[in-house]
Amino acid sequence: MSTNPLRTHFPGLLYVALLSLLGFWLSQTQLVRQWGLGALTVAILLGMLLANLLPLFNHPRLQLGILFSKTTLLRWGIILYGFRLTLTQVSELGISGLLSDVLMLSCTFVLCYLMGRKLLGLDAHTSALIGAGSSICGAAAVIATGSTIKAPQHAQACAIATVVIFGSLSLLLYPVLYRYGLWPLDDHFFALYIGSSVHEVAQVVAAGQAINPEIADTAIISKMLRVMLLAPFLLILPRCLSFTTSNTKRQLPIPWFAFGFLAVMLFNSYIHLPEQGLQLLHNLGDILLGMAMLALGLNTSISALKNAGMKPIALGAIAWVWLVVGGAAVHSMLYGLLG
Repeated sequence: MSTNPLRTHFPGLLYVALLSLLGFWLSQTQLVRQWGLGALTVAILLGMLLANLLPLFNHPRLQLGILFSKTTLLRWGIILYGFRLTLTQVSELGISGLLSDVLMLSCTFVLCYLMGRKLLGLDAHTSALIGAGSSICGAAAVIATGSTIKAPQHAQACAIATVVIFGSLSLLLYPVLYRYGLWPLDDHFFALYIGSSVHEVAQVVAAGQAINPEIADTAIISKMLRVMLLAPFLLILPRCLSFTTSNTKRQLPIPWFAFGFLAVMLFNSYIHLPEQGLQLLHNLGDILLGMAMLALGLNTSISALKNAGMKPIALGAIAWVWLVVGGAAVHSMLYGLLG
């Protein structure tokens, strides 16, 4: 007898929806506004708080709905974000946007792999997975890379734990850097900095929107370009390192939502919807992203870091410091050359 998906997913979806409404309300309060936290940032912080201080709220009956929110709803939220963007904005990235992503991806992965293997003595799979998650698109890159190189499940779990935790730190840090004038370059390069150095797509959206819509738009375009680089990365990786590859070579290694995002952006570039319809799509996208961020927070457990062990955490921390400090240096160099 088949299980009704609505019955199994509804409790968790309702739970996430109600908590995301609470998060949205909190983001509108005077105290939170003074801190400069956006609605998506508040959502993930609220989820993390409940997951770690009140674990009873993560009842097993809620897990399917929470998982659906942080995966499927996140992807649809990103696809709908395409209605905010046009090809004109993509063209404004220029060569600086492409170089930014390629340089950060290459340097981050090589650094992670070498530091993991030579300095920390980690196995090749764990080093490669943390490198992939830090340099491309977080958990999605970890899973895609793990499937390609046949990495064991525990190595994937370690890598996902580190990229979620350190990516969450980034979405809190970058708005602070901007707000207190600690970034010496213009907004365009700060947006590229966010898009090419924050781990998860959702974290890029949250960090950008906590600053202003213009930076958020450019950051998400940069990030989606970085996501698209996952395909050539997975084709090159087994040829550069001696991994046994998966037999599913014909399977497209790019997350499908990237194509949906591009299709919607192309549609928005040439077809002008009525303002009310466009605003409705924007609001729907915000709701889905809010629920996804809340669910991501609920799945961010301090115990996951403890289970990962100190060496993977140390490698994740090294990668994060490089993304923040080294990323600033890379973008300063690009600004000097192309700005």
